[in-house]
Amino acid sequence: MNKTAGILIKALLAIGGIVVLLFALACGMFYMSIRAKELPVETARDFMQLEPGDEVLHAYTGVRWLDSQRYFLIKADPEGFAARMEKLSAAAAPGPGGAPSGWDVRVVEGPGKDLWYRGESVPSWWDVDALESAVAVDVTSMRHNHGGSLSIFAKDRGLIYVLDR
Repeated sequence: MNKTAGILIKALLAIGGIVVLLFALACGMFYMSIRAKELPVETARDFMQLEPGDEVLHAYTGVRWLDSQRYFLIKADPEGFAARMEKLSAAAAPGPGGAPSGWDVRVVEGPGKDLWYRGESVPSWWDVDALESAVAVDVTSMRHNHGGSLSIFAKDRGLIYVLDR
């Protein structure tokens, strides 16, 4: 009887070890699927409309379990910034028959550290806090909590920082 009990205990320990190993593997795979990571720069075209001459320098996704934000850094011609801001602001224009568009647009000017709320750690190239003067166009969906974008125009650098929600 002692020999049978010893074999049973060893079998249960082996099965328990396998279950723990499978659980650890599943946790690792889950983390790898939601972790923050650099994206190929070509993916920017999947999330926003780029203008001719735009050069996407960086693309990054935050921790996707906490949010679905994507960060893009675009080098563009500063002379076209005013037209871009106007185009983004047009999203809030009422639809046919004066119906609300479903978008709320706010334009704010100031130092970079005041233009956005840092909810998670970001890569070193997302140096918005270092901007002395910039203009932010925040386009937010009134229907969905995590819809819209925040575009921060740094005219002196010729850069646009885009936070896609």
